[in-house]
Amino acid sequence: MAKFVLELGDWAPRLAKQYNLASKDVIPIMKAALYEGAEIMANAFRAASKPYGLDAGVGVAKHEVTADGAHTSVGFRKEGEDGYFINRWGQKTPYDLVVNVLNKGTSRVPGTHFFDHARDQAQPKAMAAMHDKFYEDIMKIIGE
Repeated sequence: MAKFVLELGDWAPRLAKQYNLASKDVIPIMKAALYEGAEIMANAFRAASKPYGLDAGVGVAKHEVTADGAHTSVGFRKEGEDGYFINRWGQKTPYDLVVNVLNKGTSRVPGTHFFDHARDQAQPKAMAAMHDKFYEDIMKIIGE
């Protein structure tokens, strides 16, 4: 029989201690990072939809916490009276339907893809901002 011994030094207990310090604060840190990214995405969607008069319909969903962590979404689905766009003929239409028609198009309306372009341009900035915020907050807790 063989025996394998691995000298860990002090880094493993130190890392475990730091992880235990941070583990209870990970969800609030994730939420803070999500707020950073969601705000960047929402601002991009507002700017892209302003020429169409749809900027008031942009919203950020409430954060949910699941086993996978914290989640949210940014888009044009609002609840109640705020969720409707009133066109020039006075018709009430849900924002998400108007955005879908303008973005993707129909047989009568050509697609502008304004939402897709805004998403593609803002997503790397939002990801970087979320990463930076998460890293900054985690390092404050760990003490590095």
